[in-house]
Amino acid sequence: MAKAKFKPKFIEVSRSKRLVILDEEEYERLLDIADAADARRILDDETDSVLDWSEASRELVTNRIAEIRRARNISQRDLALKLKVQPSTLSRWEKKDANLTLETLRRISKALGCSVVSLIA
Repeated sequence: MAKAKFKPKFIEVSRSKRLVILDEEEYERLLDIADAADARRILDDETDSVLDWSEASRELVTNRIAEIRRARNISQRDLALKLKVQPSTLSRWEKKDANLTLETLRRISKALGCSVVSLIA
């Protein structure tokens, strides 16, 4: 069965400003697209000749996961349950003992309520 196309609703706040009301699923889809585009932009940025992105990205990603999790007062166990992984798996991600895919980063960002870019920037 084909999914019905969502039609956004517009609310005029002032003569120069309109708000858009989106279905939550459509909003999440658009955020995923924006996060993916930002992640590609960051990965393609080779302007820093000192920083080796392939080595540095793992540390940046994993350190930000733990930092954001703690800032939101979420335990490792609770986040692991939300992600449907073992706490030891999440621990390895935070300690850089495992590689992370973009899909995994998306799942983590949704669970933490942040963008993928905030995990790697």
